[in-house]
Amino acid sequence: MELLMNINLLLPLLVLLAAWRAWRGCKNGFAEEVYRLISLIAALLVLALLLMAVASFRENDIKNGVIAVALLLIAGILLHLFGIIMKSLKAIARLPVISLLNSLLGLAAGIAEIIIAAWIMYCIIQNFPTGGFGDQIMTWTQESEWLTKLYDANRISLWLKSFAEGSASRLPAYKI
Repeated sequence: MELLMNINLLLPLLVLLAAWRAWRGCKNGFAEEVYRLISLIAALLVLALLLMAVASFRENDIKNGVIAVALLLIAGILLHLFGIIMKSLKAIARLPVISLLNSLLGLAAGIAEIIIAAWIMYCIIQNFPTGGFGDQIMTWTQESEWLTKLYDANRISLWLKSFAEGSASRLPAYKI
């Protein structure tokens, strides 16, 4: 078991996931990958709005409940319009020259998806208690030059840090 802990499993895992997502992105094309990503985000938004509506009505907070229902309706209309636009884009993406570009961009999107997932994993490890799992991930990251470069290039972490610093600078200063 000790030997298994010394083998860096993170780098081969990320490379395999990137290869799989690149193949899938190339096969499906960029238009389909974007459609799936936005559909996932929309599903999370709808779930959050639905939970907000139910919680608001349970607490007799009619105002927030009505706002949540209105936002659900607006989201539904926007998603329907998005579906129409994406259907047209998918048809255009099947054209011969554009099809090749669509596949190449899909390949890049698949690789980018794994990079972003790794960045999110690092953000979670940095900001939440992850115990031995997080410690092992960070050990593997420090042992690998490629993983260290991936960690250092984390744009999500930099964005969250700048957002937190900007929010903190807008807070009123209290004297203690």
